[in-house]
Amino acid sequence: MPAFCEEIKDQSGNPFVLPTRHERLVVLFPQIFGAVYLLGLQDLVIGLPKMKIKLDADAPDGFYFRMAPHIGEAVDVGFPGQPNMETLFSLKPDLVLSVDENIHPTPANKLLRKNGISVLALKGGFGGVTEWLAAIRLIARATGKEGQALKYEAFFREKMKLVRERVAKIPQDRRPKIALVNTNNGQLVIRGSRTRFGTELIRLAGGIVMQEGKDPGDSNGCAEILFSFDPDIIIDDTLVDILKGASWWKKLRAVKNNKVYRTPQDDPKAWVTNWYMSAYSPLGLLWLAKTFHPDAFADIDLDAERNAFYKQIWGIDYKPFPAKPAN
Repeated sequence: MPAFCEEIKDQSGNPFVLPTRHERLVVLFPQIFGAVYLLGLQDLVIGLPKMKIKLDADAPDGFYFRMAPHIGEAVDVGFPGQPNMETLFSLKPDLVLSVDENIHPTPANKLLRKNGISVLALKGGFGGVTEWLAAIRLIARATGKEGQALKYEAFFREKMKLVRERVAKIPQDRRPKIALVNTNNGQLVIRGSRTRFGTELIRLAGGIVMQEGKDPGDSNGCAEILFSFDPDIIIDDTLVDILKGASWWKKLRAVKNNKVYRTPQDDPKAWVTNWYMSAYSPLGLLWLAKTFHPDAFADIDLDAERNAFYKQIWGIDYKPFPAKPAN
């Protein structure tokens, strides 16, 4: 190995030699795509899973294109976990950001490495906050963006410190029970403990998580599960409009008390701008804390926090994105 090549380990534990070039970047799974924007690497992306990232659904002045006008020219590499290998090899990438094999086994990582292509296996949003920040540091080290990674981590840790200090003063009996739900193909999904990133944010914000530590994955939703837990608050990280006509849904205490909240999303067509997703999670943590404990966080101005995030992290002034068309 040449003396100038430095070897580290990725989040799968694989040896990884820092590339000498990083001008051609391919992203294989959506849960790490926000990191590309956080680190200012979006103009280097030549391949990505367009369908899962929902790139083609965004407006010309949406998040994806406002931050990277030429992102639409990137090639679609196919479904995460099973990308089109012929396409990948033809792109001749300097670096591929792929998923941790211990979380989602994929033959792509091994095939790419076997053919001399640098692959960084990452947990992305599949781990907790610690793993997410570690992934940011790894990508930054591989691409020379350490300074940008430090800025983001400092911003995130500042918000976590603020929230922890205030939540620590709130008695356990004043902490609400939280159910995290979304929908998948018209089916209600109750997020279980496998959704570690989301449940960790809820706990940090002073909420009690449903089935904490017991449910290894997500559960198909049903009335019995939700009524048994009897949540004080329901957090919806996608859409639950389909449930408005369900008689049992209306009987839930959180629904009757108007305590069902959708996570903010800056650009309604850009998946990564949901405040519950990893890239925006410093803002999401503040939103959750203010939603759970409005008195303790009454002084937190979420618009001002978002504006600071855009200025400090994205390096631009916040400007509203195009509204989602009415159905």
